[in-house]
Amino acid sequence: SRRSAVALRLTMLLSPDHLRPRGEVLRVGDDSFTAATLLDRARRHLGALAAGGVGPGATVAVWADGSVESAVALVAHAMGGVVSVPLNPA
Repeated sequence: SRRSAVALRLTMLLSPDHLRPRGEVLRVGDDSFTAATLLDRARRHLGALAAGGVGPGATVAVWADGSVESAVALVAHAMGGVVSVPLNPA
């Protein structure tokens, strides 16, 4: 299923054994991201959350519209132990 494929890719992305800094791990429209680029953006997102007092165990809503920003947020939250609550705009 699509959900399983997303979970598998996320697991592979977050696993140092499977990290491929030069390989494409995310494509949204015409934008594609390597693992290194996605992880860099996710770390910056986590930094912004931490600056606002949000840390591991916190619950954060994500506008899950299929954008790059929502994908980055979901990866960042998984990395930082933040609970994501996806909100579907449909």
